[in-house]
Amino acid sequence: MDTTLGRARTKNAAIWAICAVLAIVFLVSGILKLVSESSFFAVAAMDQYPAWFRLVVGLVETLGGIGLLIPRLALLSAFALSPVMFGAAYTHLVSGVPGAGLPAVLFLLLLVVIWAKRPETV
Repeated sequence: MDTTLGRARTKNAAIWAICAVLAIVFLVSGILKLVSESSFFAVAAMDQYPAWFRLVVGLVETLGGIGLLIPRLALLSAFALSPVMFGAAYTHLVSGVPGAGLPAVLFLLLLVVIWAKRPETV
């Protein structure tokens, strides 16, 4: 096997694994925000926002999680989810609610997906 082909397959497998893990996290978090007002994820740091904002974030997370599992939509989904996670990390820091590290790590993983899925330029 050619080493370049082997590296490409390893990179693709790693990015697919990152997308799968991110998809699970966003699907769970997004669905919880959509169906439960008392969920820790829904109220911990979002209490200063209007109720509709939680639903918008839940919808973006749910659709983004699905999109991460579809190769053609993974880049767009990562772009859509990255400002949400940046905002989540900022909201956690400002509100004093512990747990700003998780959205920050998710944000960084989304940046890895964006970098890996970016179109090759000439």
